[in-house]
Amino acid sequence: MEEHQLDELTKQLARPVPRRTVLRAALAAALGGMASLTSLSKITAQTSTCSQVGAPCSPPGQYGSQCCSGYCTNAGTCGCPTGREYCAATNGGTPGCVPSCTGGQVLLQATCTCECPHGMALCKGTCTRLCPTGQALGPNCTCVCADPLCGMGSSATCCAAGASCCGAGAGATCCPAGQVCCTNPATAASTCCASGQACLNGTCTCPAGTASCGAGAALVCCANTQCCVSGTCTTNCGAGQNCVNGICRAACTNPICVSGTPSSCSATNPSCICTATVEGAAICADLANAMCPPAAMCISSSQCPSGWFCADVSGCCGTGTFLCLPFCADTALATRRPILPPRAGTSAKA
Repeated sequence: MEEHQLDELTKQLARPVPRRTVLRAALAAALGGMASLTSLSKITAQTSTCSQVGAPCSPPGQYGSQCCSGYCTNAGTCGCPTGREYCAATNGGTPGCVPSCTGGQVLLQATCTCECPHGMALCKGTCTRLCPTGQALGPNCTCVCADPLCGMGSSATCCAAGASCCGAGAGATCCPAGQVCCTNPATAASTCCASGQACLNGTCTCPAGTASCGAGAALVCCANTQCCVSGTCTTNCGAGQNCVNGICRAACTNPICVSGTPSSCSATNPSCICTATVEGAAICADLANAMCPPAAMCISSSQCPSGWFCADVSGCCGTGTFLCLPFCADTALATRRPILPPRAGTSAKA
């Protein structure tokens, strides 16, 4: 009987299995495997769950995996042992207990490192306030000058980076980079002159060939082709004015020796006639007793005395004839200015 049953089983196993039956069996096996994996992951998740810091735990004062910090404190809550604190490591690192920060430092949860608060630096293990500009932390963690003190007594100070100490004693001062030290030899008081200025007995002045614009710390030096307008060197004097020889003067039209009909530019002085400058402007000049010179007296207004300008009188006295003439308002200078006789062969009045 048993031999007969064994023969029947062998025959059934030897028969070909339909493809649908094979697929059904494979699918059932796969689903069974996934169910097993799901059950396994649930078990793993349950075993890896830990209590957060502050949660109850036991036994107290022991290390273990029950707490995420790895330690159950003597108070029976998850935390860290004495001398350590918990760090979450938010930058992706491994969270856990790290040594506690000291000296006023704070723990950065992202990196689990200790750093001083903003505006402070670590000096000999203690967070210390940063020093003002021009000073640095010394060996005793106090602020000292990066360079020697400038001045003396209560007026002594530290010069900022790039600045230099000007003078000595109580009269010393710090001059920023690019400025010139200027010391009064009589009083020893010092000041700083801006770039381009000169020092004259402790006072900042403008070099020869330039004009002062402003005063004190706001002093600037204008080139002879510029005028001082509201403390600024410029060639633009505004509507109806021209900058000539460092002074803003009223403009005029129809200059003499250029246009056919020269125009008077003063209601009270008939000698004031519109005249062209060699720089191309039209300015009111005082032509009282003016005569054609035998040769050019100037080639630019900067060569004429203060209050005068170089006039182009070529149309009256011949090509290339330039003459220094006073501005119309400067009648006193006009009487003092030597008037040259007319050039030989000419008698035209400028």
